[in-house]
Amino acid sequence: MRIGFVTSSDYPTLSASDRLLAKELSISGVDVVPVIWTDASLPDDLDLLVFRSCWDYSEKYDEFLCFLDKLGDQRVPVANSPTLVRWNSRKSYLIELADAGVRTVPSAPISSPEEVSIAIATLGEGSLVIKPQVGASGRGVQRLSSEDVLEVVKQEAARRSNPQGWLLQKFMSEIRQGEYSLVFIAGEFSHAVLKTPQPSEFRINTRYRGNVAPVSPATELVEQAQIMLHCLNETPLYARVDGVLVEGDFCLCELELIEPSLYFTVVSEAVGFAAAAIRQAAVTLERGWNG
Repeated sequence: MRIGFVTSSDYPTLSASDRLLAKELSISGVDVVPVIWTDASLPDDLDLLVFRSCWDYSEKYDEFLCFLDKLGDQRVPVANSPTLVRWNSRKSYLIELADAGVRTVPSAPISSPEEVSIAIATLGEGSLVIKPQVGASGRGVQRLSSEDVLEVVKQEAARRSNPQGWLLQKFMSEIRQGEYSLVFIAGEFSHAVLKTPQPSEFRINTRYRGNVAPVSPATELVEQAQIMLHCLNETPLYARVDGVLVEGDFCLCELELIEPSLYFTVVSEAVGFAAAAIRQAAVTLERGWNG
């Protein structure tokens, strides 16, 4: 059995976490092949293609969308599906989930400076966070006051740095207590970590030196996160549900369905469960299935 892990040219041998997963799969005779998504063609005879460390997709977004289209013409199952990946690639999915009843960080889209006043009216004044609609790894994420949003958007628009627009959100002070990342494999809860920012930061991505530690979330927290996944049209092979606790309830910050770190370097005992699910997906997904 050959399984491709979609990665970027910056990680041609996969991330450290994914190497642990590949090693676990190899024990059962599975050959894991790194697939750099910007390469011209896919390897032959893959039984399954799994998105993993393609962390540069937001910087080459149009090219990435073409890659998703190309996968639709391939006779190889893909997980997560190109349809789900495309939907998840724009952060406006948070607004759709909120409309479906999911408790999310209050958000408003902005596509031009003219829409700033509407977004602020929706969210209210005060401390806000602005981020690219298409972005990853904390790039372009800023905390700012409502009075500064218009000038920032004007500057960004002039540079044409975010052609897909921005998402404006309320700043959640609960991030100081940490953001939970709950990992689900084939719809089942696997493991979780708690990520906390540095004292002078609110961003917790690797580049901002956020702390990551294993955690055992309360049953109620897991159940709330799982209900959020039930809003999707399909069960993803992998999902990371990121959120903060607001008055004891889980509030969704991000639903990561494309290339989330699954933190096997932090919770190594979870790698066996994920490997088994991937093997099963390769067996059960029909050739040509790609969402």
